[in-house]
Amino acid sequence: MLIRLFTDRAVRQFLGGPIDVDVAIERVDTLLESPPSNYWVICFNHQPVGTVCIGSHCDLTLPELSFLLLPEYQHKNIGYRACQQALGYTRGVIVAETQLKNLAAQRLLTKLGFAFKFSLIRFSEQQGLYFRE
Repeated sequence: MLIRLFTDRAVRQFLGGPIDVDVAIERVDTLLESPPSNYWVICFNHQPVGTVCIGSHCDLTLPELSFLLLPEYQHKNIGYRACQQALGYTRGVIVAETQLKNLAAQRLLTKLGFAFKFSLIRFSEQQGLYFRE
């Protein structure tokens, strides 16, 4: 499931595209060797279908919500429920960043209580920065 999240064209559509399988395997090996403390696997019917993470934002000194979900499990409220549970472990301001072309992620962030603050260019794409207080 983790390798598929890194290599699936639909999952990676707004994340710079799919990465090579060998690179994905290396990322998964690194992740399994030293898992972040706030990284969870999303399960549906006892099957792993995605991940949600509260990590460090690349530019800000704020925690950042990140999530990935296999395409066949998107638009079923699964990501919303998983993110909502993960956010229960946070206090204070949290940030999320997504491409402005990713309307589904923007709707999810709004539903989770995030508010659009500003846009920026990253990886040659217009990104939206969302904050939740």
